[in-house]
Amino acid sequence: MSRKSVALVGLAAAAATLAMVHPAAASTAGSGMPWENGLMMFTNSLRGPVAFAVSLAGVVASGAGLIWGGELGHFAKTGINITLAVSLILLASNVLMNLTGVGATF
Repeated sequence: MSRKSVALVGLAAAAATLAMVHPAAASTAGSGMPWENGLMMFTNSLRGPVAFAVSLAGVVASGAGLIWGGELGHFAKTGINITLAVSLILLASNVLMNLTGVGATF
């Protein structure tokens, strides 16, 4: 066999091995990772009434900053736009949860 065909056979064998191992590794991951509890608490805190009030205040404050900001620098305007975007995403998620009972998943 030539060197090229040996490399091709080796590559095919490695790909077949990875294809067989991947589903098994994914199925054993399961829950119980140490960071899952913290992430679930953070996700649940983004859906409550306090998050709704904070996101609504963020939209109002960002809008006021953009309207009456005057001579803000580029960095300040970028920060306000990022705050506005995050506030709108959280507000939309909370409004969806209140209207339909099913909110956006994070």
